[in-house]
Amino acid sequence: MIEKSPRIRYIELFWLVVVVVLGFVIRFTGIKYGNPLLIHPDEMTIIAPVVNMTLNRTLDPGTANRPDLFLIDFNFIFLNVISFLKFGGSLAKTFQNYPLFFYYAARAVIVTIGSLTPIVAWKIGKEGKIDFSFPAAVFFAFFPSFVEHSHYITPDVTITFFTLVIILFSIRYAKSGQTKYLYLATFISAVNTSEKYPGLISFALIAGAIIYRTFLPEGKPFLPRIGKAIIQLSKFGLLFLLIFYFVAPTLFIEYGRTITTILFESRETHLGADDLGWTGNMVFYAREYFYNADWILTLLMIPGGIFLIKRRDPVLIFAAYGFFYCILLSVLAL
Repeated sequence: MIEKSPRIRYIELFWLVVVVVLGFVIRFTGIKYGNPLLIHPDEMTIIAPVVNMTLNRTLDPGTANRPDLFLIDFNFIFLNVISFLKFGGSLAKTFQNYPLFFYYAARAVIVTIGSLTPIVAWKIGKEGKIDFSFPAAVFFAFFPSFVEHSHYITPDVTITFFTLVIILFSIRYAKSGQTKYLYLATFISAVNTSEKYPGLISFALIAGAIIYRTFLPEGKPFLPRIGKAIIQLSKFGLLFLLIFYFVAPTLFIEYGRTITTILFESRETHLGADDLGWTGNMVFYAREYFYNADWILTLLMIPGGIFLIKRRDPVLIFAAYGFFYCILLSVLAL
């Protein structure tokens, strides 16, 4: 991390606040997307379980799709609190009369999470050999896809936020060796997976940090370090499973439903991407990125890639996780 004078830090903090506020404003303006209709097909898969949980007085959402458990559980608490404060009753009694109000309230959660994402990106940018915090914050504040998906009650924004937090903690462990960052990253990785199954891939960041830190010191015997890496990977792999069970117990209790859902979600047919295969999926992801990034950001990838190779900055390696994610995700369906 690069040390700067207090004056420079205050100026940077001011511009970060400006970026975050502007990012929040442009996200909030889309909170009534589709008004007065609810036309996004995926929002109901989160709101319906919340309402059913309230009606049935249960903590089981009755579904394992994606599985959306963070947003379902959070909105189960949040929307019921809002319902009592504004209407004096639970969501079970008020939702049918004010469905748009509760949909917009749930969208406000996504808006808030999306608006916090640039802060995490900014902190990641502070960890490198050069400071790329401001460009990172601007990118995550205004990139069209991130802004668009901040208008919907879907897990895309939440897993983006969680993934960035995992990247940050993994970098800090790789640089400092402080185990607390591994524990924090493992917890967030479990929460990330409870939100969307591909979040499991984010554990690769933790594994990468462990391997990097284990083999970083020079002049030590190689074989003992292999054993140490295996022990660390096993330890935090088991911890991940334990935390995952804690934050998503219904996936384990109703394991039959979970397995059926995973098999269905990993199908090779998907709207807009039927039977594309690995290469087709990669082309699809690249096309979507270039469509949103336009030619300016696309051209900036070239010097960025050259810099990554020349500087060998571990921060940049972890920050390139998105490319690795697309490669692995493309093995299965979208």
